Amino acid sequence: MFVRASRHDHSGRFRWHRLRRLTPWLLFPLLLLAEVLWIYRDWPVELLAGPQLIERGEVAPAIAPNGPAPDGSQQRRGGQAALSSATQRATAQTDSAPADRETAIRTIDQAMARLAALSQRRDPYLSTREINQFHHQLARLSRQGTPVIPAIRRFLQTAADADLLAFHGGERLGFRTLRLALFDLLDRIGGGEAEAVLQETLQGNRNPLEIAALAGYLEARTPGRYRRLILESARSVLLTASEGQQEPADIGPLFRVFQQYGDASLVTELEQVAPLQWGRYAAVALANLPDGVGVPSLARTVRQATENDLAGRFALKLLAQAADHPEARAALLESVRGQRVSDALWPELAELIAGGYRIQLEAPARQPQETAPISAVNELIAYTPGGGQRLYGVRYSTSYLTSEQLVQRLELLDAMLLEAANPIAIQALEHAYDRVWSLYLAEE
Repeated sequence: MFVRASRHDHSGRFRWHRLRRLTPWLLFPLLLLAEVLWIYRDWPVELLAGPQLIERGEVAPAIAPNGPAPDGSQQRRGGQAALSSATQRATAQTDSAPADRETAIRTIDQAMARLAALSQRRDPYLSTREINQFHHQLARLSRQGTPVIPAIRRFLQTAADADLLAFHGGERLGFRTLRLALFDLLDRIGGGEAEAVLQETLQGNRNPLEIAALAGYLEARTPGRYRRLILESARSVLLTASEGQQEPADIGPLFRVFQQYGDASLVTELEQVAPLQWGRYAAVALANLPDGVGVPSLARTVRQATENDLAGRFALKLLAQAADHPEARAALLESVRGQRVSDALWPELAELIAGGYRIQLEAPARQPQETAPISAVNELIAYTPGGGQRLYGVRYSTSYLTSEQLVQRLELLDAMLLEAANPIAIQALEHAYDRVWSLYLAEE
């Protein structure tokens, strides 16, 4: 006959089944602990601490194999095994340093070899994967730090290079040449050794683009320290190029060096540059020398220019751009008063005074952060002997002038309007005045 079990019977049976299911999990740790205690039952306490002390760089207790222990007892074989294991571990840590160095050297050599392969590449197309690999190799070398520098130095001592912009997709690599990429890598690594390699590469360098790049890195690291070396390098290359002793190349970067790091001592040299070779480069450099020391030279060029003198017309544009200086303002007013400005030149001249347009040696992408948004960039190319001249006309949607400069330009435009008699000149100057005036009100 079936008898219904009570709630108490069901509860007891459930607890028994649960205990029976948990029994293996409870017994396993106990059995494991018993096995460990059995294995280490005869080991001295000091020996058990030995390996940990060695790992921390301390000294384990001195125990002679098979000899008497410090307490006079005989060591067991288990003790010998523990000491041997600790010694092997310490030795492995000591041996890992050369292994790590060998791995680092191998990594550096592999990365440099992949970069150097670009100098011998014939396929003009770069895939996205290859472009990513290029950046990966540079980042990989940068992480290695100082150990990379000797490998870079060896490569820079050779004539090997790669024009990265010659590849389809090369603009995505971020550098014009492979050597320029390595200069940037040295700068990122930093330190005295990297700086020494940059200085060594600058000495005797005949490449205008590299001289300008190296000058920027060295001057940023230690302002003024390498100024003399920088200018001497640029002067030397300009001299040999003007004498026809160097293969024609873009000399523009040398004039960027002059205008950025030069002083009054360069004025005479820049004045002597042949107009048909790099006259425009020299004029822009004069206009941008520190403290306006080159502006009087441009003013003399304007005063001495004949009616159709192209050098005089270009110098007048640069004076309009540098109208903050008294010499520039005086020369501009003399030109208006003497009606020596052609009708075709007035719109551009007025825009230069208003700060909506600027002529410069360097593309805006390489300039520091602009103070006004750029609306257009025009390349002004002159096909002259000595490699030609490439300037950039940058047009701004507002003006790059400061509040103080706006006031000075308003005063100049007002004075020029009083002297102007040509209707075209008056129209251009009034338009420039209105533009500057609205910008001045917006600043208030």
